[in-house]
Amino acid sequence: MNSEMTIYQPPVNKEIFLYCQALILGTLHRLWATLNRRSTHMPELDETLCCNQIDGSHYAGVHPVEIDHIHGSEGKGDAFDSNFYPTKEITRNRWLGIAKELLRGRDLPPVELVEVEGEYFAAMDITASQLRIAWVSCTLRLKSSICIWHIGLDNLCDNSD
Repeated sequence: MNSEMTIYQPPVNKEIFLYCQALILGTLHRLWATLNRRSTHMPELDETLCCNQIDGSHYAGVHPVEIDHIHGSEGKGDAFDSNFYPTKEITRNRWLGIAKELLRGRDLPPVELVEVEGEYFAAMDITASQLRIAWVSCTLRLKSSICIWHIGLDNLCDNSD
């Protein structure tokens, strides 16, 4: 009789494993940040623009962008933390769909980024999911479709008279 005990492990899809890993690592990241009194808030494009007026924009084309140069999100700051870990269950289905396609070796369309004063912001929640999956899979650069927004010199919140 074999003295080794075999523990049953149900089959797990790799994309589900990666998503659970991202949830756990995100929770640990936020806990560590809380203990060190650091913010894990995902910077929002609107916060960066704050009181500035957009003078214009132009499409800069598709270029590789290093992941660590992407600092925020456009309108999805509550769904991801500052390291693009998912914080809400609502991101799960999109995250899993993107992970499944990447694990199959399929190319995804370029991530959509907005550049403001040299900082990049993920334009959609799908892009934010792609960023976290890229981190997990050790991808350092992403093919990115970039729109550059130009900020005016006028500060619309300046109340000094």
